[in-house]
Amino acid sequence: MWSAGCILYILLCGYPPFYGDDDQEILRAVMKGEFEFEGEEWVEVSDGAKDLIQRLVCKPERRLTANEALQHEWIRSHYLKTHQAVKLNKINVDQLKRF
Repeated sequence: MWSAGCILYILLCGYPPFYGDDDQEILRAVMKGEFEFEGEEWVEVSDGAKDLIQRLVCKPERRLTANEALQHEWIRSHYLKTHQAVKLNKINVDQLKRF
């Protein structure tokens, strides 16, 4: 579920939640578990999506299970809109391609 949260983060903004100049720095960032929703990519991302990511990319004792994640308000609201496309703005798509 932690990995699903990281993938969701990447899909919504185009870059990973943890970064560094080398593998060691990235691993230290992962161990700290600190990430941000900074930058213009996050302006149009809903609070619900950010909440889901925070509840997935956290310590195991606080992390949602798969069933709990499927019941999250953000997932349920998108499930109900099955015929509506999720809006991805151009900057997110460009960043995802670069990643």
